[in-house]
Amino acid sequence: IDSKENNNGTVTTDHLFASLLDVGEGIAIRIFIGMNLNLDDMYDEFCEKIYEKKGKINKKLLIEELGIIRENKYSSKGCVLSIECKKILDDLKIGSSVAVNGACLTVTDILSDGIITEISNETLKKTNSDSIKIGEKVNLERALKFGGRIDGHIVTGHVDCFARFVRIEKEGFSNRYYFEIEEGYQKYIVYKGSIAINGVSLTVASIDNNIFSVELIPVTDQKSVV
Repeated sequence: IDSKENNNGTVTTDHLFASLLDVGEGIAIRIFIGMNLNLDDMYDEFCEKIYEKKGKINKKLLIEELGIIRENKYSSKGCVLSIECKKILDDLKIGSSVAVNGACLTVTDILSDGIITEISNETLKKTNSDSIKIGEKVNLERALKFGGRIDGHIVTGHVDCFARFVRIEKEGFSNRYYFEIEEGYQKYIVYKGSIAINGVSLTVASIDNNIFSVELIPVTDQKSVV
């Protein structure tokens, strides 16, 4: 970080933001915490600057690609999905793991323009995979490769429970989504902690009993499905 100080001997927000714009949102949050800075006042301003300069900086999104459901075959044995995609096909092979809306699935076939994957009955019970429709967009993410950047938090793809969407509120240039989580799981949610919704790594903005909220900046809202 550029440590240039103002006349009061403190780092100015302009210098701080200029230094952070190239490292990305996830790392910036950790720097804010490490420097004991006021997240409430500064983080929103930093996100605005990221959004204003999004054409200039390298956006580090938390989802690799939005795929499109081309075919879904449900039976008593489970479900077979055909998903149209392009970016994640690089270095995929049969047997590779791919997160589809946050659920870890195994690739059973690779097409020129997509993948085939199978969903077990157990996964259908714990996720919204049983309601995925043809033409619907889904979040796709390949398995983490050690040595790469971790811009969100590590997500296993083993889904814990459902959350019911409650409402959405405008919060500055962001959207705040409220969810009701299944009884018994609220004890695992921590204010300012990480939570994965449909595989998207997000930060808990508020928690009230079994109702929690997360905020999505515009670029995350546009490039993922929550």
